[in-house]
Amino acid sequence: MEIDTPTDSGATSSGPGSVSVRLHPLVVLNISEHWTRYKVRENSPSIIVYGALLGTQEGHHVEISNSFELLLDDPHFSVNTEFYSTRESQCKQVYPDLDIVGWYATGGPITEKDELLNRCKN
Repeated sequence: MEIDTPTDSGATSSGPGSVSVRLHPLVVLNISEHWTRYKVRENSPSIIVYGALLGTQEGHHVEISNSFELLLDDPHFSVNTEFYSTRESQCKQVYPDLDIVGWYATGGPITEKDELLNRCKN
């Protein structure tokens, strides 16, 4: 029987301050589905959707395994905390080892709204 040796996942390290990130394909599918659903519903050329990233972090190694959408309360651009708390609780029941490790936004360059969302997470 022949056994393949594991290969590098593509995550690289270039020094002591670097971070290794592994992204599960499910996350890409979740984000794509989230964006597509809003694109069809809003029928607008420029849709930006936001979501939370679930995974684990050990030192400088982050593994992103799942995600869920975030609902934002306009016009203040604040996260709907009731929805967020419910989804976080549901995810903890199904995936007790996963924590919120970040957030995502589709679209172009980082905006002031993105900066506000980043401050909410911290």
